[in-house]
Amino acid sequence: MGKPRLLAVVWYITRRCNLKCDYCYTNSNPSQPIGLHKKHLLSIVEQLNNSSVKHLSITGGEPFIRKELKDIISALNPDISINIDTNGVFIPDKWEKIYDDRVNQVCIGIDGPPRLHDVHRAESTKVIEAIRFLQDRDVKIGAPVVITKDNFKHISEIVRYLISLGINTISFNKAKPIGRGAKNTQLLLTEEEEKEALLKIREVIREYSSNRCTFKFNGWYNTTFFEVLGEKYLPSCYCGYWRAAITPEGDFVPCSLLSLKEYLQLFKRKYKIPNLLKDDLNASFAESKIFDEYRNAAVKYLPENCANCKYKNRCNHGCRTIAFVETGSLYGRDPVCKVN
Repeated sequence: MGKPRLLAVVWYITRRCNLKCDYCYTNSNPSQPIGLHKKHLLSIVEQLNNSSVKHLSITGGEPFIRKELKDIISALNPDISINIDTNGVFIPDKWEKIYDDRVNQVCIGIDGPPRLHDVHRAESTKVIEAIRFLQDRDVKIGAPVVITKDNFKHISEIVRYLISLGINTISFNKAKPIGRGAKNTQLLLTEEEEKEALLKIREVIREYSSNRCTFKFNGWYNTTFFEVLGEKYLPSCYCGYWRAAITPEGDFVPCSLLSLKEYLQLFKRKYKIPNLLKDDLNASFAESKIFDEYRNAAVKYLPENCANCKYKNRCNHGCRTIAFVETGSLYGRDPVCKVN
């Protein structure tokens, strides 16, 4: 894999969101705090500008809630590619002209046609308006789709709909028992339902592979995924190795799931978590114990049951964050993994 090098960062600039989606893993909602003061946001931008980071995803909560979003994007180095992850409701009202040139892609959470989307999200009419607005400006659009018990039988319809909207990238994500998802476990897929969903996804990828649409996956650790989708798709992010995250409070962490307060508090009992209001980003990535152990767990020490797994070179040995939460060790087995 080569030497660790920080290339991509996910920055949660607020915990506040105008919506309250049923499976939101960050537990965002309208009553959450807005986040850091502008001067602190810009000090983090300065650290990003002085790093090796080439790709930044700005998310929340809902990033367009922050009036400082324009200041952040304006201050970032032009060689940093910027994505915005949003629910789309504040587009076009809060879209600034500078975003036309500086934003590489806008990722809008869409779970399919309105009758499917509005079950667990909301505001499908405004989402469609946002997509059309962005298309008029030639801004690339991604669609993270959350697969639940309510929509997994409609995957073909969902993909057809998104492609008809002109979506450039479709990312398939499972509802997880994290954040608000932990209170809505009736949405989670069974192992058999996961298999059925993946087989349907394989069909639509074959059907639409020539439509200039890119397909991505997040967190599908099971035999069906590895066998059915071949070696082209990877389920892991290799967090801590070339990717990291910044929480709304400025904590600098290897994994995006640590944006969830409850998870972060568990880690703080064992690790000193760098905070970019007082710690240096480059030094923290290179030297902090938590980043070092994430990297070791990913490429050096195999967790239990992984050593003899025939898929071990195609994943990050499961999600290390969930493994820690469930076992108390970064080297524990990820219970989400359905292999072995």
